[in-house]
Amino acid sequence: MTEEERMLYRLAGYTFYVKGLGEVVCSVPGRDITQDIDTNKLIKEQEYLWGFMLKLKSKLENKNFVDKAPEDVVNKEIKKWYDSWERFDMIDKALKYLEEKNG
Repeated sequence: MTEEERMLYRLAGYTFYVKGLGEVVCSVPGRDITQDIDTNKLIKEQEYLWGFMLKLKSKLENKNFVDKAPEDVVNKEIKKWYDSWERFDMIDKALKYLEEKNG
């Protein structure tokens, strides 16, 4: 399974099971995974993530917050930003892949 296919399965909400040395995905045989991807939903999620990341960035650029908040709270906010960025990037790659595949 390619990285692009694995990413699409995750975005479509499929569950992965690790069996032996490989991954097994619960899917319908013969069904094109792109049929299960709602690109409008992905675009909306990406827009939400962008706004969320901007709020986190603003909070992390606030010297008062960074100076007064406990270190673990600041670290959690940084982790939220990176996790959001990873999801945003995954959606971006999936949308590009789908656009190339579907023309």
